[in-house]
Amino acid sequence: MDMERKISLESARVTEAAAVAAARWMGKGNKNKADNLKIVSENLKKSISDLTVVILDRPKHEQLIKEVRETGARIMLISDGDVSPAIACAFESSGIDIMIRIGGAPEGILAAAALKCLGGEFDGEVKT
Repeated sequence: MDMERKISLESARVTEAAAVAAARWMGKGNKNKADNLKIVSENLKKSISDLTVVILDRPKHEQLIKEVRETGARIMLISDGDVSPAIACAFESSGIDIMIRIGGAPEGILAAAALKCLGGEFDGEVKT
C-alpha cells in the first residue's frame, strides 16, 4: 500500500473516531460557547473563571470572543499556529484548557489525530 493511501485511510479512521467520540455530546445542551465551557469546567473540576481558552484572533471571531469573555473565562488570543495550542490542551502543564474555532479542516484533522493519540478529546464540525 502506498504512503498516500495509508495517510488517506488513517485520516478517515481518525475522523471517524473523532465523530464517534463527539457523539456522546449530542443532545447535552452544549449548543453555545457558555454551555461548552461549563461542560469543560465540570470535567476539569475547575470554575469557568479558571479556564484558559485559546481563540484565533480573527475578525470573524469577535462575537465568539465577546461570548467567552461574558462567561468569565480567561482568553489567550493567537495570530496563527492553531494546531500547537490545540494539542497543548492535552497537557495540564500548558495552562491551556480548551481551544475554540481552530482554523480549518486540515488543522482540525491534525489536532484530532494528535489528541486521540494523547488521550485527549476533540469536538468539532466541518462547516461548508
